[in-house]
Amino acid sequence: MGNSKEESYTILALQGIRGAAILLIMISHSNLIQNRDGANTGGWLGAMGVSFFIILSGYLAARNNWEKELGLSWIKGELRKKIRKFYPLHAATLCLSLPLNKALFTYGNRWKGITGFIINACLLQSWIPRRELYFSFNSVSWYLTLAVFFIAVTPLIIFILKKLCLTYIIMILITGFLSQFLLAFSVSGRMEAHWIVYICPIVRMFDFFAGGGLYCIEKKINRVKYRASLINIVTSVILGINVLAAVISLKGGHELFSAAAWTAPAMGLLLCMVLECPGNRVKKILFEDRGIVFLGNISFELFLIHQLCIRYVLKISSMLEMEDKRYIYIAALGAAVTMSAVYHNGKIRFSSSENGSGKWRKRN
Repeated sequence: MGNSKEESYTILALQGIRGAAILLIMISHSNLIQNRDGANTGGWLGAMGVSFFIILSGYLAARNNWEKELGLSWIKGELRKKIRKFYPLHAATLCLSLPLNKALFTYGNRWKGITGFIINACLLQSWIPRRELYFSFNSVSWYLTLAVFFIAVTPLIIFILKKLCLTYIIMILITGFLSQFLLAFSVSGRMEAHWIVYICPIVRMFDFFAGGGLYCIEKKINRVKYRASLINIVTSVILGINVLAAVISLKGGHELFSAAAWTAPAMGLLLCMVLECPGNRVKKILFEDRGIVFLGNISFELFLIHQLCIRYVLKISSMLEMEDKRYIYIAALGAAVTMSAVYHNGKIRFSSSENGSGKWRKRN
């Protein structure tokens, strides 16, 4: 994918995209954007961040495994690595969420609470179309179900992409985009609409496929040399479309903004990030900034930790009868960033040195 220096810039920009995505998700959960009645109107920004995460996952899955032999043994190995990476933190946050969900274990709800806990522990919550289950305990952990499912379908996705020419891939993507809009409008207002459009792993597999298709498009068009001025204009326009979609989502929620509204703009912005064009100043200024890359580096930890921090800080503030919620949310997000950075930088394992003695070292 070009020279190593340019590739390192691309990886930096992708971390910046992760940082921007997790920032959107944290804002959506923090109730910092409110209407006159005090209701949270920024909730759909989190859906935008989730779409970025899924599409980026599909892109990296294709990019990192395109030349590999993928089969059952590969799936087992990847699942083992992925679960070792995220399950300790998932288990910790699941247990930390128990005091916040005591009502689920009262006499009338005891079996409901126990069942929900087991489903969460087994990472099955996203397969069940009941909001009280897929958003139970540490509610953001529903995404981990998708992460496991996407590993299982990666060999199939890459197999399909390899069999198709670029024209067919683009046709499938366009058809998929239109189908997302049709699905959003057709189920809007139904009780299970949120699960169908936003949560269901089968439906969200299209975004993962779109990420893989993005890699195929990138491989094809990176053979052409682009003028930096043109790429800057294109990047700015696509970024503007993302911002416009975000602003529109704040003015009125609709299932359209759960996924359909974000897929094409997210793909366009990601494509601009991976193009081999060192003169892309928009990319450098916005997505290679140290602060946003830092958030990208700890995005996984932030994803699982931030909402629990918000809920605990809100509980404490209500006990202290604190009224100004804005500062409470800012304090909660600051605590989440601090805890995530500490956890991220403190992940260590015991390994044997060459002479047989043990030493502590950071895990890559």
